[in-house]
Amino acid sequence: NIFAQNRTVGVLGYALVRNRANNPLNPSSGNLQRITLRHSSRVTGSQATQRFNRVLGEATWYRELGREAAVLTAHVQGGMVWGEAPPQERLFAGGPTTVRGFAQN
Repeated sequence: NIFAQNRTVGVLGYALVRNRANNPLNPSSGNLQRITLRHSSRVTGSQATQRFNRVLGEATWYRELGREAAVLTAHVQGGMVWGEAPPQERLFAGGPTTVRGFAQN
């Protein structure tokens, strides 16, 4: 069965983060931006069906609302994948960490 075979994947990753939030554990103001790059190729030891490049960008903003300790948070995320990425590296809409209204995949 082709779906039961193991496939070798070797990935190099790099992330750039700019954190301007006022508190790393419980932010109430500021922002955070992140760019993540991932690469899989023959050089990294990946099989031909597992070679890809992926870029993911995300940004989060925090703003305190009044004196009630309420915080308004906005988060955007976008990315692209080129090549034969395995399912765990692909980008899907929905899932347990979104408010899209439908299940993952």
